[in-house]
Amino acid sequence: MDIAVDQAPQTSLPTSGLLERIRRGIIGDDEVLDGPYGPRRITYADYTASGRSLDFIEGLHPGSGAPPLDARRLIRDAVGGTEDDLVIFDVSPTAVAGARRRFPHSTVEYVTADLLSPPPSWTAAFKLVVEVYTLQVLTGAARRTAFARTAQMVAPSGRLLVIAGARDEDDDPGPMPWPLTRAEIESFRTYGLNRDSIVDLIDDEGWRSVRRWRAWFTGPDSVDRGDADPF
Repeated sequence: MDIAVDQAPQTSLPTSGLLERIRRGIIGDDEVLDGPYGPRRITYADYTASGRSLDFIEGLHPGSGAPPLDARRLIRDAVGGTEDDLVIFDVSPTAVAGARRRFPHSTVEYVTADLLSPPPSWTAAFKLVVEVYTLQVLTGAARRTAFARTAQMVAPSGRLLVIAGARDEDDDPGPMPWPLTRAEIESFRTYGLNRDSIVDLIDDEGWRSVRRWRAWFTGPDSVDRGDADPF
């Protein structure tokens, strides 16, 4: 017996000149990073889309390779620093090389370094340390070491900003990335830092809401300012 099956005509996703221009303008779309499982294209640990820079926006600020209100300048201004004072590091040489290609005229120091074993010269060397989402992809001894090494980079009277996923102590941590508990965030105090503020917030990403910590700490010679959150 022959059976005829009607097949619906295949259709392609809608396109437009604007969408195609945006796709072509995504910086880093074809970047490949070396990782523990070999070379991989850029992915994101929380399995959601992250904003990427677009070449036609970066081009609004000719010569520097950065938009007019880039985060690096805001951070420098916040701590009274200059371009010579900013260090950005990653454990992947490919990622560091990609940053240098993206900002060829920047005087920022891009360095290949391991958070679990940073250069000794970085101890108490930075007025501002920013940690975003790195701790939550580590577990066990590696996570505890990362907390200690991060705290050790903060200079006397310097500051540490931590942004991370949040969960309660008895919550299922789920798949990677594993959110931090309040006790883990507070543990920075065991490494000599003073707590400025720890905010448990709901971050609205449009299609979902994500619980996160935003925590500020100050160096060992700083005065604890209670729960004053600068944001």
